[in-house]
Amino acid sequence: MTAVEAGRFVLQTSAAAARAVAEAASGRPQPPREGENFLAGLLRNGSTAVGGFVGLAVKAARDRMTPAAARPAQTETRSRGRGPELHPGATARVPLSIDNPGGEPMVGLQPRLLGATRNGSSTEPAFVVRFTPERLDVAPRDFEKLVVTIELAGDIAPGEWSLFFTLSPDGSDPHELPFQIAADAGGAEAGATGG
Repeated sequence: MTAVEAGRFVLQTSAAAARAVAEAASGRPQPPREGENFLAGLLRNGSTAVGGFVGLAVKAARDRMTPAAARPAQTETRSRGRGPELHPGATARVPLSIDNPGGEPMVGLQPRLLGATRNGSSTEPAFVVRFTPERLDVAPRDFEKLVVTIELAGDIAPGEWSLFFTLSPDGSDPHELPFQIAADAGGAEAGATGG
């Protein structure tokens, strides 16, 4: 095997491995593009893989949403539902990473609340939601931080809640943040803030 053949073999093997990782990370097939050489495929699939892993990190951040007020350890069994357990009157801050794996900037994203569900049924939100920043731009192959602050009403009903928000003007890209509201005997301290 010549040095050129060995180099081509290494590039082909690396491109195939990057494509397999990109498919696993993104959950979508990543076929080679017409006219794309091995190095271009390696770079494209590498960036797709990184974008997929960032997406998984965003999902993990959503699942880690914590109440703002410190609470003593509880001895009761926690609900097995989706999302963290919050308490009436609490304020929760959820940091998210908005990823742009593409080659074009994402400009003028304005997050807004679409609605809420309780136990799987649409309902009026029993909370106030703020997005920081209120408008953001994400450069190609970059990410920006978005913080979702949720202020729960003191009389919010127990159950499995989800809030739905969008980043697009037409609401075509809904994102879900699930959480649990436990029946609360003591309530949260007034003015609690997330940290």
